[in-house]
Amino acid sequence: MITKNLFLQGIFPFVGTGLDKPVPVHRELSHYVPDGVLNQTLYFRGGNSSGELITVVLMRNGVPMRYFPIGAKSEVHVPLRVVEDIDGGSVVELYLAAPDGVGGSVVVDLGSRGMFKSIVVRDNKMVGATLLGDSLKVAYLTQAYDRGLPLPDERIALMFDVGGPGEAVGVAELDDGAQVCNCNGVSKKALVDAVKGRLRHSVRRHGCHPRGQGLRFLQTPGEAGGGVGGGRRGGGGFGRQLRDARFINDRVHANIQRDGTFSVVPQMKGGVTSAQQLRRIADVAEKHNVPLIKLTGGQRIDLLGIPKEDLPQVWADLNMPSGYAYGKGFRTVKTCVGKDFCRYGTGDSTKLGIEIESRFQGIESPAKLKLAVSGCPRNCADPWSRM
Repeated sequence: MITKNLFLQGIFPFVGTGLDKPVPVHRELSHYVPDGVLNQTLYFRGGNSSGELITVVLMRNGVPMRYFPIGAKSEVHVPLRVVEDIDGGSVVELYLAAPDGVGGSVVVDLGSRGMFKSIVVRDNKMVGATLLGDSLKVAYLTQAYDRGLPLPDERIALMFDVGGPGEAVGVAELDDGAQVCNCNGVSKKALVDAVKGRLRHSVRRHGCHPRGQGLRFLQTPGEAGGGVGGGRRGGGGFGRQLRDARFINDRVHANIQRDGTFSVVPQMKGGVTSAQQLRRIADVAEKHNVPLIKLTGGQRIDLLGIPKEDLPQVWADLNMPSGYAYGKGFRTVKTCVGKDFCRYGTGDSTKLGIEIESRFQGIESPAKLKLAVSGCPRNCADPWSRM
């Protein structure tokens, strides 16, 4: 099971029963962490309208986990520096403690994220892995999969930091032949040699980020205080190029192409659209002289060959949300028509696909993620192979 980011939030009235007697704030401020999922609390924001000190208590399975005191008629924002894993099967709740008889309203906003990690091992070799919500181990796991590297006896170290080397050290230990750019097939050695010679490697997609960023901090022989591409200050050309490459697609909500133009993919949840949307897309394509209009495998329409400077106006004319057809994350759900129209359909696959896409849209993952839903065993939407 996979979960998304979680927010326990709202404005609730309270009447205190004593600072040593916390009580539940509201039944809405409770969450069950599904089995197989880890949850991590990231921050807490709170406000107190009363004239007395109150305390919001984060409970795990009925046991206090964190205390957040809020002063009289005041507010707090607490980014959690120490993040703890909350195992699947746990119940997370927010309680409140206030002086006996004191009443008021409390504003709460607790943000957390869910993670799902799994690996598949055969004959002491990794043959598959899933990381959702945390991609720090992608660099090593990719190499372990590509090269069939022997795995450590403590398998949990493959997915979680148990006191071993951090991400930057792991990148430094990669073999010289390790591929660090998935779009252009560039090896670690080629990239380091290029940066040493002050050459710039043009990175155009997200595939380079986890390992490329680590390489930016590698110290080269004879450079005691510096690092590749300007060291930790990120002042070199490579650091600047990497930052541009990492975020360009996200900044313009489009996917950069081989010739430097962009492709624009409006959102069509479950592959469902309307006559009005199709007319609007056609009008935009004509107005901006779009060179190619392509139906995608994810049941959407792709407008290709759009110059970067035209993107803001293209999106304004479309007046449709982005289909997330760029970057590393959840993108779309392909569906068949389901039981409403197909005589073989046994389930409402279109409705389920739209619900899944609405729930998980924008969630990050180590690679692009596409799903599909079919309404019968005929598998018309290819869910058995869609990934």
